[in-house]
This record gives sequence, C-alpha cells and structure tokens, in this order.
Amino acid sequence: MILKNCKYIITQDKDRKILQDTDILVKDGKIVKIAKNIEQNNEEIHDFSSKLIMPGMINTHAHLPMTLFRGYSDDLGLHDWLQKMLAMEAKLTKEHVYWGTKLGLLEGIQFGTTTFADFYYFPYERAQAMKESGVNGFLDSTVHDMPGFFKTPTDAVNFSEKFIKDMLEEKYVTPIASAHSIYLCGKETIKRMKEISDKYNVLRRIHVSETEREVKKSLDQYKATPIEFLDELGWIDEKTMLVHANWITNQELRIVKKNNAKINHNPISNMKLAYGRAMPLRKMLDMDIIVSLATDGPTSNNNLDLFDDMKTSALMHKFEMNNPIGVKDQEIYDMANIQGAKALMVEDEIGSVEVGKNADFTAMGLNEAVFTPLNKHNNIISHIIYAASGSNVTDTIVKGKFLYKNKEFMTLNKDEIIKNVQRLMKV
Repeated sequence: MILKNCKYIITQDKDRKILQDTDILVKDGKIVKIAKNIEQNNEEIHDFSSKLIMPGMINTHAHLPMTLFRGYSDDLGLHDWLQKMLAMEAKLTKEHVYWGTKLGLLEGIQFGTTTFADFYYFPYERAQAMKESGVNGFLDSTVHDMPGFFKTPTDAVNFSEKFIKDMLEEKYVTPIASAHSIYLCGKETIKRMKEISDKYNVLRRIHVSETEREVKKSLDQYKATPIEFLDELGWIDEKTMLVHANWITNQELRIVKKNNAKINHNPISNMKLAYGRAMPLRKMLDMDIIVSLATDGPTSNNNLDLFDDMKTSALMHKFEMNNPIGVKDQEIYDMANIQGAKALMVEDEIGSVEVGKNADFTAMGLNEAVFTPLNKHNNIISHIIYAASGSNVTDTIVKGKFLYKNKEFMTLNKDEIIKNVQRLMKV
C-alpha cells in the first residue's frame, strides 16, 4: 500500500527529521520507500494529505485487564490500593482477563498505541486477545509470592517459564520474565526469574523503588536499597526494565547506567497513587539512561492514553525542577516511541519511520482546533504533547495492517467487547 501525500511525517530518525507532503510505500508489513510522488504499481492507495504520520506509540508498561476495575479504587496510596486490588484479582477467571484485555486493547488502539508491554496474570488469554487485535504484544505471567492463582511461589515461577517457552516463536507476542516487586517476591523467586530470563534470553522487569516505604523496608530487610539488592542478585543488566524508580538514589542510578538497564516512567499513575516524589528524570537523561513512557494500569491512571502521559510528564518535571526547559519537548516525545523501542530491545524494528522498519504508524487528523495554527513559527511536537490527545488519532497501523481506520475499528468489535465486560462486571 501507499500512504499518499502525508502532510507531515515525524520520522524520529537519528536526525529527528520531519517530512512534508511525502509518500510511504509499504510491502509485506515493512516500510520500503519514503519519497515524494511514489509511482503506483497496483498498490492500494490511502490519502493522508490532511494527516500527520508518526511512529506507532509504544506503551512499555500496562496492566490491560485492569480495565475491569476502572474507577473501583481511587483516593488510596499504593500499598492500601494494592491490598484492595489483590483481593479483587483473586476472584478473576480466564474469561474476565480475556475480555478485560480486549477492552484495554480497544482503548489503546483508539489512542494510537501499536505496542503494549503488559504485566498481569492469565497470559494465554491475554496473548490470544493480542493476536486477535493485531498489536505488538510483550507480555508475561506475573510472579509473586502472595496466595491466589497458584498454591506456591514455585508453581507460579514454573507456570511463567512454561508460558515463556511456549511463546518464543509466536509472531505477535514476545514473552517477558516478570517478578512483581521485592516487597511481594522473596529472594528465591527473584533469583529464579533471573535464571529463566537468562535461559530463554528474554527481557525481565520488576516494579521497584516506588515509595519511600518500600525503600525503608528494603534497607531493614536486606541492608540495601531495592536496586542495590537486585544488583547483588545479578538482576541488573541490559535486559532489565525497572518500572517506576521514583525513589532511586544516585548510587542506584550509577548501577543502572553501568549495567545498561532501562527505566520505565508512569507519571499519571505515580501522581494518582501519591508516590511522594517524581523520578529524577533530568539526571537519568543526562546519564544517557534509556527512559520509556507508559500508562500503568487503567485502575491507577485511569486511562490508556499515552498522549496524557506525555503532557503530564513534561509538566511534572518542569514544575518539580522550577525550570521550564528542565525537560524538553523532544525528550518527552522520544520516550513514547524510539526510547520505548530501545527499552524493549526492538529499535531495529519499530520506534521510527524509516525504510526497513515495520510499518507501525499512528496517524492524527490535522484539520482540528488543537493543531491550528500550524506553520513554520510553531512546533508540531509541542502541539502533539500539549494540545492533542488520543481522541485526535484517526488511524492505527501495525505491520502495514489497519487496526483503526478513519476512527473505525478494523480488528476488534467494540460493541461485543463492551457488552461482555458489562456482563462480567455486573454486580
């Protein structure tokens, strides 16, 4: 297919070029040519003359099935919130998680997200939902030591390993090894998940240094801060994604940098759950640590609109540093695409609009108030971060396939999904 006369293409290549009035030729799910006036040779033509094309949005940390609990647990701090959630989650079935995942995908696709790194239970049902939707899915079978879905922590670890092994050759699903946190996982569980990650050469991730309470508990229990403790276990390397890290120390930042680990930023969720401070984003960026952006779950955000998180992240850090240029627009925007691709170690496939990469795109209509005026005197990245929202997305494309076209779902049945979630969650 040819995306014809794209009004703007935000490439996110190394030079951060923005192209105007340019075509994109897609074959077999890949970008094969980007140029003006590409000659048609029986390709399907799509007119993008009033649209902006950008790399598909990458959400590097979500709990998609938690759409089921949206609005259920507000005005609580993390640990009280978590106890309430764990009690509710223990009642979930495979059917709940399948439809809850589909609802999350419906929302994310509508808001332009092409890649999700999901963190939850019932992985086979989530994988099936992702395959049916057409998104790029990175997912786990989350492991912790609390009673619930498994009789013992060993059972949870073994099930996670089985899922990883089963998913290694899947086209749309990439498995991840996830330990929930050091406050819900014992040392042996954390060590086992590291071994599994190494055995199958997959990414691993963990919630870490979310609150001051967690850090104090780690110091009492292990005589080390959370990331220092994980480093002692050999957990911190280039395959590691550390989720949140609001209370990270300077010494821990040096550990992250030395080992090329990645950090995941969830600004709205962090503020809603009152983590008490923002992550030191400026320090991280100055150290060339890869930081990606995410929504977290729909129970703590409470939506899956990465555009909201871009704006919130920009405002949060400018405000905290009392510096309007403390974090720049382009740095924030990078976190939602190319930095996310680097965090997932797939930057050769996604994260920018370049020849040879997958044809993963988010498109937005420019004939909107929030994009007006648009001229040489203003910054289109600024419009995207501060004025636009997921509601301005018109098309979501993965590997050259429309998942959302002119604001219509192409792979998911919206009415069916909403009907089933309402049925399952009816009290």
